[in-house]
Amino acid sequence: MKPSKNMKPILTSILDNDLYKFSMQYAVLQLFPTAKVRYKLIVRSKVDFPEGFAENLREQIRYMEDLKLQPDERAFFENKCSYIAPSYFDYLAGYRYRSLEVGVIQNGGILELNIEGYWSRTILWEVSLMSTISELFFIMTGEKIKSQVERQQNNQRKAALCSAHSIHLSDFGTRRRYSFEVQREVVEELSRCMTRGLFTGTSNVYLAFLYNLTP
Repeated sequence: MKPSKNMKPILTSILDNDLYKFSMQYAVLQLFPTAKVRYKLIVRSKVDFPEGFAENLREQIRYMEDLKLQPDERAFFENKCSYIAPSYFDYLAGYRYRSLEVGVIQNGGILELNIEGYWSRTILWEVSLMSTISELFFIMTGEKIKSQVERQQNNQRKAALCSAHSIHLSDFGTRRRYSFEVQREVVEELSRCMTRGLFTGTSNVYLAFLYNLTP
C-alpha cells in the first residue's frame, strides 16, 4: 500500500497509555531525574512492514507532540490515583512528546526504532508507539477483522461466560490492539455486560476516564 498523506492522528489523548507508564514516570522523576536511556524496538515475529510505513509512523509521532493533559482528564486521574502526588500531575500537565527523541528507519519490510533521551521523558513512548505501530500496520495492510456486530456479540459472549463462572477480568490490550475503536468496544461491552464487580477495570487510563473505571 502506498503512503497515506495527511492521515488522521491515531492517538487523541495523552492518557491513551497504560497506567504503569505514568506511575513509573512518577517514580523515575523522584529517583532518577537526570538518568539518560536508549531504547530499541525488537520485533519478535516475522512481520513485513508495508512500503511507506516509516513515513506514516513519523507523521503519527509528530501528531503526538500536540497531545496534552486536559483539565477533566487530570481531575479524573488525580481522583482515581490519589497515591500519586499532586506535583506529578503538574508535571504531566506540562509534558509534551518530542518527536526528535525517536528515530525511525525502514529497510524493505524491516522496521527499526531507536528512542533516546532522559528516562523521565522517554518512558511514555513505549506503549504509545506500540499501539500506534499496531493500528497503523492494520490500516496500511488493509487487514480486516469481524464486523462490529460480530465483535459486539463476541464480547457479550465472553462477558456472559466470565460472569457465569465469577471470573474477575481486566483489560490490558493497549499495546497490541487492532485499533483504539476496537479496544474501546471491548471495554464498553465488558463493563456493561459483566456482573457488577467482576470487570475490574483497564490498564488504559483514557479508556478508564471515558467509562469511569479504575485504571
